[in-house]
Amino acid sequence: MSNYLRGVLHDVLCNIVDLQIQVNNAIAEITPSLIQDCSSSDDEEVIRRPMFDRTYTGHRYVIDVLAGHPGRAYQCFRLPPDAFISLRDLLVSRGHLRDTKNMLAAE
Repeated sequence: MSNYLRGVLHDVLCNIVDLQIQVNNAIAEITPSLIQDCSSSDDEEVIRRPMFDRTYTGHRYVIDVLAGHPGRAYQCFRLPPDAFISLRDLLVSRGHLRDTKNMLAAE
């Protein structure tokens, strides 16, 4: 290996070591605050709530979701409430969707 390559390799290795020292110092500065944040969140009690807390199903459920928060309707149907109703009405009007004995078209 030539002296030039040895010099370049030495400079690169020195730069890597310097960067590693800077990273270690940054981690050492941040660590106490992270530990404190984590320990303080352990003191708080997590309140668990049931996700499916409605006592009804079917048509009443769909009406309730559509009449509630728009984000909840979008989460359930992947459509905004007005788009869901328009799609249902369009499918019913074209005969692609109809009420049955046990289920309404809106369900």
